[in-house]
Amino acid sequence: NTRADILSKLVSTKKKGGNKSVIQEVLSRPSIQKPSRVLDINAIEDANCWMTPVYNYLANGTLPSDQKEAAVVRRRACAYVILDSNLYRR
Repeated sequence: NTRADILSKLVSTKKKGGNKSVIQEVLSRPSIQKPSRVLDINAIEDANCWMTPVYNYLANGTLPSDQKEAAVVRRRACAYVILDSNLYRR
């Protein structure tokens, strides 16, 4: 079916009077190697991340000691939920 799909796409996009052939190659193994290690980008463990206080509040009920910052965290936390230890926007 893959070959038929490719041929149908070629026919629908070709100009009148121009005949072209399609060459399809099937690879037995991937042409690129998988990375040896995966890096977490924007991980929640980052102490300077805005998500850390929200996550801590929802997971443990802990708030920052600053009153204004605590109010901001409470306000932001209403829009998020923790599922399987991951922070998601509602």
